[in-house]
Amino acid sequence: RSISMHADAAQRLSEAEARFEAARRRVGIWLGPLAAALLLAFPIPGLSPEAQRLAAVLALAVIFWITEAIPMAATALLAPALCIPLGIADDKAILAPFASPSIFLFIGSFFLAEAMRRHGLDQRMALWLLTRRGVTRSPFTLFAALGAMTAILSMWMSNVATTAMMLPVATGVLNACPGLRDNRRLQCDLVLLIAFAASVGGLGTPVGTPPNIIAMGFLKKLSGDSITFLDWMKIGVPLVFVLTAFLLWWLRPKGVVFTDRAAMDADLLARRSALGPLTPGQLNTAFVFSLAVFLCMWPGLVELTTDNAFSASTGWHATSKKKPSASSPASPSSSSPPISKITSSPSHGKKPSASTGAPSSSSPAASPSAPRSSPQASPTPWDAP
Repeated sequence: RSISMHADAAQRLSEAEARFEAARRRVGIWLGPLAAALLLAFPIPGLSPEAQRLAAVLALAVIFWITEAIPMAATALLAPALCIPLGIADDKAILAPFASPSIFLFIGSFFLAEAMRRHGLDQRMALWLLTRRGVTRSPFTLFAALGAMTAILSMWMSNVATTAMMLPVATGVLNACPGLRDNRRLQCDLVLLIAFAASVGGLGTPVGTPPNIIAMGFLKKLSGDSITFLDWMKIGVPLVFVLTAFLLWWLRPKGVVFTDRAAMDADLLARRSALGPLTPGQLNTAFVFSLAVFLCMWPGLVELTTDNAFSASTGWHATSKKKPSASSPASPSSSSPPISKITSSPSHGKKPSASTGAPSSSSPAASPSAPRSSPQASPTPWDAP
């Protein structure tokens, strides 16, 4: 796929741009190894030998990435491969991150996004929304539908893939409506809305954009607390809603009305009808996508349900996940003596009831000189048998 993308890009480049790209790659293929050799030959003061060699590998990778001397994926694999013969660390320590759960979460989200793109499920979802009643009522509702659909798709797909999919849809809408086709400012606003909404939508879920998964991994490593998929969405989805609403307000169409709404509706319906009925691939992709979303949210739902049930039965919120220390002061309401003390000592000289039984002669409570036990804090849920 990477090779085909480079080939398509090469066809779209002008002759001058093609010469520049070729020169950039030739410079990078020589500049990268030269920079690495210089860092190995002239160590940086204060760095250990392993850190010095790692700096050389990093310089090589950065130059290769910037100049694209070789495919970027090949550079990503070349860097850790060079760390092993250079003795920066052993092979197990270097290759262990490839088996990180975050990597497999990346791979799974990429598989789902590619399946939606390959089978056309993403475009079908977009056209289904645009053909709903009221969406094309005004330019603002049309902008809102396109922005909202872009943000929703970007929560589960990469920003680049979502933008690349939604821009042709928006272009078709613009071309179908003369009032929008002739307004250059409005076209620019719509393109910016889709691009920004794709970036904003990536904040909604951990798989929306790679930095989210990286941040979750570092939070777990630094604090020891894991963030569930649902916990992230509790913060991310409202943030997406607020930012998307701000984008719609900032880039809203001003002073524009549809001159030929019927033609635009007919074009959208024609494009949707051209897709035909749902294919087996689209049905399977939709099922797998729904199942993946459900399973990603399942741990958070279980934790939320368990927390609510435990809180209702005990009055204690399990979300704190911390047991109070023995030195923490008791609450004012917990002044009654514990159950074990109540059943073993008479209260103010009254005769114990039959249910509790008379105190034995060997117990401290039976002795007149024995002091009365002071009230204790009421038992907490984790002290109960």
